Amino acid sequence: MNLIMSSKNKLDRHYYLAFCINVVGTLLAITFARLIAHSNAYLYTWLASLWFIGLFSYELKTYHHYLVTQRQAFKQHWIANLSLSVLTTIIAMGLIYVSRQLFFNQFIPQPPLPELSPSVETIPGMLTALYAGVINLIVAIFEEIAYRHDLFYRYRSSKGLTIFLLIITNLGFGWSHYYNFGGSFLATTPYALAGIIFSIVYLWRRNLWIPIIAHLIFNAQSFIGAVFLLIFHLIH
Repeated sequence: MNLIMSSKNKLDRHYYLAFCINVVGTLLAITFARLIAHSNAYLYTWLASLWFIGLFSYELKTYHHYLVTQRQAFKQHWIANLSLSVLTTIIAMGLIYVSRQLFFNQFIPQPPLPELSPSVETIPGMLTALYAGVINLIVAIFEEIAYRHDLFYRYRSSKGLTIFLLIITNLGFGWSHYYNFGGSFLATTPYALAGIIFSIVYLWRRNLWIPIIAHLIFNAQSFIGAVFLLIFHLIH
């Protein structure tokens, strides 16, 4: 319970370990999955998903009580909180788009590292894409628990440390998406900026479900797209 609820004023061993697991561990897991799968997008999707399922399971087990308590608080003003989640998503998406177009896309290597995505022209490909969409929703939840709460909000007692972690932790959040940006750490900065928005909203409203839902909305794009593709294919 102390790990979950307490507010610390200095970094501890838990922070460094959690940072390494969520940032370095994620990069290593995805790298190994790519090396093993080579160009097989199906194998890559299933291998990479195991890491994310493991992180999600750990975070859910560790913070289950806190999440339930936060959800109850969210429901007390659910219209205002849900509206803020939607607004947060819009601001984050706009910030990502503008910052990429104006500056950060230039850092994506040419040619970029190839994305390993299954073809959606076949039923197995559509089902795999649908599975990947579900994993993206799981990722949204565990990333908010990890980056917004475990690696940031728990250290809010110190103003200086809070500002420091607002930058460092969200840079780590961005770096963990290295492969989403063709293999460039600098190009991941727009995601770090979005993470800062999520963190500020959490710090302001003190309810983790607001950024969780915002992140779920953001990550739902691939899931919704896969669902529509599958329905369209089945109908026709």
